[in-house]
Amino acid sequence: MSPGVAMPESAASLLVRITRCPVAERCRAGEDLACSAVVGSQEASGPGDYQVPEPWSGHISGAPVLFVSSNPSLDPDEAYPAGDWDDERRIDFFAGRFDQRDLPWVDQRMRPLLQTSPRRHRDHGTRFWAATRARASELLGRQAEPGRDFALTEVVHCKSRAEHGVAEALATCAGTWLRPTIRVAAAPVVVLFGTRARGILRYVRDPGTCTRNRPAQHRGHRTDRGAAAAPECPQPAQELLSADLQPA
Repeated sequence: MSPGVAMPESAASLLVRITRCPVAERCRAGEDLACSAVVGSQEASGPGDYQVPEPWSGHISGAPVLFVSSNPSLDPDEAYPAGDWDDERRIDFFAGRFDQRDLPWVDQRMRPLLQTSPRRHRDHGTRFWAATRARASELLGRQAEPGRDFALTEVVHCKSRAEHGVAEALATCAGTWLRPTIRVAAAPVVVLFGTRARGILRYVRDPGTCTRNRPAQHRGHRTDRGAAAAPECPQPAQELLSADLQPA
């Protein structure tokens, strides 16, 4: 584990639980559930081929900005946690994904590490990550450090291409994991990317229990094929996300 990867026990436990989501496991076992389409988008023959649900990327318990988008894109070539990874390795990857080490999971050019021999990074950076770094730098008024100054999470944690299965899985996944994720996040600012993310406020808002509020800003739609599109609603949302909500 990277020496810089440390987080509260509650966050570490939640990270592992999301990567081992029981609903996803039931879908993989053949049950027909709301998440079956997004889980089934991976043609994985065994645990070693299955890319686990992505809880978040970065040091969520310390980062001042949190980005929320639809669901993580599927890249079978990325060196990414599979079903046979142990818990410690999963924590190291997701919390320390952007940490710079001898062979980082994501380098300073926002290029993910690939499953090649010898290991190397992709030739080009991920444009969505570059867009979030630019947005975080704008919000902070200085150059943002990925993973430390901002973390990223999604309303649906299972990976797919072109948001396949997200609409069907949204209520189940957000209803199960979003409130606990917001609770372990330290960010006073939450930025929502796209229509899917903008629709999640009802899963975390409970005015009767809000004691520490943060503004939620709308932005454009996430895409790994290009920079974030122009937002449909550029003004800040008139809604609040709370870090002190009870889990659903």
